[in-house]
Amino acid sequence: MPESLKGHEFRLRNTSGYVFGPVDYDNLVNLIVTGAVSEDEYVQLDGGEWKRVKEITEVRSLSPNETLRKRGVTPLYSGTISRSGLVRIFFQIASRSLSGKLRFSAGSSQKEFYFRKGKPRHIASNLKHELLGSFLLHREVVSEEQMNLALGKAQDFGGKLGDALVSLGYVKPHELYWLLDQQFRAKFQQIFAWTKGTYEFFDGVPCPIDMAPADANVFRYVLEGVRKHATAQELEPMFRQFGNSLIREKRSSYVSLEVLPLTSKEQRLWSQTLKIGRLNEAVTKLCKTPEEKDSLFHLLLILYQLELVEFQTKGPPQSNRSGEAP
Repeated sequence: MPESLKGHEFRLRNTSGYVFGPVDYDNLVNLIVTGAVSEDEYVQLDGGEWKRVKEITEVRSLSPNETLRKRGVTPLYSGTISRSGLVRIFFQIASRSLSGKLRFSAGSSQKEFYFRKGKPRHIASNLKHELLGSFLLHREVVSEEQMNLALGKAQDFGGKLGDALVSLGYVKPHELYWLLDQQFRAKFQQIFAWTKGTYEFFDGVPCPIDMAPADANVFRYVLEGVRKHATAQELEPMFRQFGNSLIREKRSSYVSLEVLPLTSKEQRLWSQTLKIGRLNEAVTKLCKTPEEKDSLFHLLLILYQLELVEFQTKGPPQSNRSGEAP
């Protein structure tokens, strides 16, 4: 750690002009190491000139991405963000029990998902509205005055705002656990609102801090993200070519339909779709409301990317008069 930075006061500013601080050195380290501050954001030292994090060698050296660059690590997976691509990359990591960091970038926005054996353990984001303080203020859990007092108290707990809120009596311990769970789920779901950008998965990158609920489930979070942010209008063109094809369930060596936390309505809808057998016909017969149509295409997106459904453009071979296959 660069000793020359200790004892100084820092302010941080994102590319939209939002200013955060002042914070001490330990809080600065925590924000950068956990990904809450990206290298494209600005930092001010003791009221001096604003400079980008990546322009200050001592500050940039705190970034996990700087370590990756020095080691010459290349991503195991990379691509452009899309609805199908998001589902697919999360499926690959979870089903193959991979450990590492999945980084999403779109302009100055950055989110990093850390996995251990396929399970999400931490989400770092430089979107300031996703910080715990902003999350709690938006939900009116605490007032601005209480939040400011807690932020000052957080230094006594290594920068952990949640512990400071509990010590001040603003939040009860069991409420904090529930709120952290809700914040984690919201941060995970929000990536499905992204329609542009890139992703990279770096295998074997250790998680800097474990902040995920014990029962964090990739498939549940992906389903929730798709339900919240995807629509049939957006997804229908992806499956137009399969409109008159036969819909068939498919076995996967990595995951089964049973592990997906589908609602009873979704289960019935999928069962009825399989009985009808063709997508266009299923849409006509089963989707009487926009919500039902959204649900059907949510299922198609998830199941197709998890390789649990296939579309057969041709039926089985027909026997000829002699009883032999043509």
